[in-house]
Amino acid sequence: PGKWTLQVQPAGSAKQSVVTATLGAGNVYSLLVLDSPNGGLTGQLRIDARRQGGVPLGAVDTGAGGTAQRNTTPVLIGAAVAVLLGGGLVTAWLFTVRRRRLRPQRL
Repeated sequence: PGKWTLQVQPAGSAKQSVVTATLGAGNVYSLLVLDSPNGGLTGQLRIDARRQGGVPLGAVDTGAGGTAQRNTTPVLIGAAVAVLLGGGLVTAWLFTVRRRRLRPQRL
């Protein structure tokens, strides 16, 4: 816990930036180091979990990973449209081929 001063430096650059972070005892934090508009780096301290196991409001939404339910309706609709269009194209092609074969030959 306490106030910490960090020096961060982009890869391949000599320009250092200073980021300060005040940490509380027993909390879990993430420090995001981002590009700043003036060309250096800036830091954003985010609290992931507070002491006593509390989770802060506005925590990062992880999307539930592999347990998230997926909406398969758009995929099924797309597949149905593809099958119908493919069947229509095959039918039109067969109709054209058959019509050409049945047409009388002129000499």
